[in-house]
Amino acid sequence: MLKGRPLQYFGTCIALLNMLGMGMHVGWPSPFLPVLERDPLTSITKDEGSWIATTYLIAGPVGSIIAGIALNKIGRKRSLLLSALPFLTSWIIIAITQRLGFLLLARFIAGIGGGAIYSVLPIYISELVDPPIRGFLISVMGTLTIVASLFINILGYYVNITYSSLICTLPSVVFLLFFPFIPETPNYYIVNGKIDVARKVLSQVRGRQIDAEEIQELVESNEKGLAKAGVLDLFKIASNRKGLFVCLGTMGAQQLAGIVPIIFYTQTIFEKAAADFPVIASTSLLYVLLIVFSAVSSAIVDRLGRRPLLITSISCCCVALLMEGVNLYLKSQGGLNSIGLSWMTLGDLSFLVIGYSIGLLVLPSVFLSELFPLNVKGLAVGFCNIYFSVVAAAVSKLFQITSDHYGLHVPFFVFSASSFLSLVFAVIVVPETKNKSLEQIQIDLRNKDEHNKGEQTHLLKKYCSEQ
Repeated sequence: MLKGRPLQYFGTCIALLNMLGMGMHVGWPSPFLPVLERDPLTSITKDEGSWIATTYLIAGPVGSIIAGIALNKIGRKRSLLLSALPFLTSWIIIAITQRLGFLLLARFIAGIGGGAIYSVLPIYISELVDPPIRGFLISVMGTLTIVASLFINILGYYVNITYSSLICTLPSVVFLLFFPFIPETPNYYIVNGKIDVARKVLSQVRGRQIDAEEIQELVESNEKGLAKAGVLDLFKIASNRKGLFVCLGTMGAQQLAGIVPIIFYTQTIFEKAAADFPVIASTSLLYVLLIVFSAVSSAIVDRLGRRPLLITSISCCCVALLMEGVNLYLKSQGGLNSIGLSWMTLGDLSFLVIGYSIGLLVLPSVFLSELFPLNVKGLAVGFCNIYFSVVAAAVSKLFQITSDHYGLHVPFFVFSASSFLSLVFAVIVVPETKNKSLEQIQIDLRNKDEHNKGEQTHLLKKYCSEQ
């Protein structure tokens, strides 16, 4: 039986198979929407294609709400097992029929699974693994999403919708076969008062015996987090409020960099840029860059820290989006020929995905798993993922509407301006959590709040004494 780090790595790898199923749904519109629009049997319009793409995101809040409730009711492990079923179901529907109504249904079902996965998986990993490898393993989530998106883009170039959908069921099938043998997290048992079971599981996960005194210290360190909490505690308690503000800000920065619609419409963007090279080749290059640099980010996030990577990432995105907006505007005014535009577009988007992958791709999930105590973690994750899905859907629809009616350059300018505001937020607000235990992060958040209150009291007393 596996114990210690081998168990942590193996369990996380099996759990991460869900990200492959999710990533293939994220990347699916890029190769297959153009096929559906050209196929006389389906006759999908551009507006209908846009809804097929965004329905996945619209359904995300449903999955997040369900997962937020299920986390402490049935546990992290069972919640993950259930979240794989929507992916499996949706791929089977798409394989059977490509009629508009069924495609929308399949994408909605898949979106429920995606919302649930993003709510549960970061928590499961953060509670299962040791702090020195926590950031790395959580950040792999983003990398695998891109790997799967690249896979579906290449697969869609050679295989039709029916057979590709059947192939896409494999990660969910393998996950459902192996994950039942992976343990639940010790924190779940602590939350539910099963201290003896928690000690047994913690011994297995840590690879050594955990005595009663050590498990009691763990319980006491989370004593404030174990108190019963309601939704309002997310907003009433200052440390929770700070964590929520950071997570909403970084998730907003992630989406307002425009990467989701760019992934959805990658092939369309290159076609409009009149690329003089194969579209599948340029699309694949972008995905390869995302994979390589997100892997680099995963490897260094626990060494360099969260803040430096996030600030660098947003800065690169801001510049790349501005450059591409200028290129597309000059093209619309006749200032660039098609050859120059296509190569500039490839260069700008390459710079964008490199910048995005070193920070924005992975860090919001890391912060979401680290910044909340046990009693509100499920609520916080559910709330943040609802916000994530709403913003992602709105941004994707904004991209389609503004590019169709005002020109492709307009959304790039909007995303660049948004990224500048995100940069200001990251510099001023986002904390560093590198190499800190979950308990220490909560202590720091509470102490900072108490320190701020102390300063305010001191200033008030000083003011009163001067009057």
